[in-house]
Amino acid sequence: MKVACCRAICRLRRQPTTVLITVSLAIFIDLLLYGLVLPVFPSVLQGKVDDVSVANAILGSCYALGTLVGSIVAGRLSDILQRRQVLMCGGLALMMICTLALGLCTTFWQMILARLPQGLASGVTWSLGFSMLADVYPEEKLGMVMGVVTGANVIGQMAGPGLGGLLYYAGGQYCPFAFGAGLTLVDLIFRVVVGETIHWREVSQSPAHAISPGEPKSDIVSVRSLLGNWKVVVSCISTVGMTAIMAVIDTLLPIHLEERFPNMNSAIIGAIFTALFLPMAIVSPLTGRALDRWQPNLVWVTQGGLLLVSIVFPVLALPRTVILEVVVLVLFGIVTAVALTPVTPLLSTVIDPKVCNSYGTVYGLYTVSSSLGLMVGPLFSVTVYQFSGFLSCTLLIASSTLALALIMVSVEVFLWRRARKRVLNEDSDAILTTP
Repeated sequence: MKVACCRAICRLRRQPTTVLITVSLAIFIDLLLYGLVLPVFPSVLQGKVDDVSVANAILGSCYALGTLVGSIVAGRLSDILQRRQVLMCGGLALMMICTLALGLCTTFWQMILARLPQGLASGVTWSLGFSMLADVYPEEKLGMVMGVVTGANVIGQMAGPGLGGLLYYAGGQYCPFAFGAGLTLVDLIFRVVVGETIHWREVSQSPAHAISPGEPKSDIVSVRSLLGNWKVVVSCISTVGMTAIMAVIDTLLPIHLEERFPNMNSAIIGAIFTALFLPMAIVSPLTGRALDRWQPNLVWVTQGGLLLVSIVFPVLALPRTVILEVVVLVLFGIVTAVALTPVTPLLSTVIDPKVCNSYGTVYGLYTVSSSLGLMVGPLFSVTVYQFSGFLSCTLLIASSTLALALIMVSVEVFLWRRARKRVLNEDSDAILTTP
């Protein structure tokens, strides 16, 4: 019985699907935890600070700063040490401890000291999670895989605030934090079972994607060289733009809906947001599967996605009825899913695992870009919103991201024409030198 159980565990450890499940669970829990505490913080901060809204913003900034630092440091460290499991387990353990600590804090400064490392742990989860998937899946299958993870991300983001409010009213202040820590412990156990992924392909059973254990590899790719890669530039700029837009929606759309529809309460607004997140959760895996099947140029798809998101975004401010607002949110959710899904598979094409394994650094840059968007978007939009309203805010941000997208498309066309001209010149030289 014990032998059979050990064999089953060993088989489970060597399944790429197991890695996909654990990473999806980690991303889901990370976004769930982020949203879980949002409805709790205003009540927890009462009596600890004079201005709850400012204190809440400070806690959010601390979390984003921690994510930004943790993602690139953990990603780079995992490439240098060639270890992902230990760092991932450490990140999950830190997340569990900080989540429990947040529920036990008695002063605002203690909450800051707990929120900052919680952001660090989140950065570890994101950068190493995507790296693990790139370790075990070939490029032609990453579209569907990354789409599934994006869907898990959206579901966690959608479920967090509602579940947090429910747990708070049902079990008190500490209940959401204890629940979140328990979920993190479950994922930590799964992570230990899976084992290390960074050398996965060296022992892969598939000869097409196997890498010889003795095959020499070059040094880890530097951050500077990655930032000089056009695919990385496109991915990072697109990520900053799209996450900034999503952060603006999370921050300002509820306020806009309350002003546009005075009879609308928080529960109805939460239900309306389902029209945004549910299509994203469904369409993301479908988009990934389509990318795997047709193998399009992911640079063009990513740039086109940012263009579409920029065009549709201002339409959110136009509807005068709730039904039209829901329809526009569904459309925006579909467009956003199509735009976000190609970014992570595109980044995997930058690294050749037969030469080096720097997926940690690549996806660390991706997480940094996402964190920058989450910080810049609300800060910029709230300032504009106070003076001009929601429509002007969306138009200004959309015009900025649209300009970035058009610049990237122009550069891509230039690079394509230059490469095509080089090929034609080489063909002409070959014809002229032929005796």
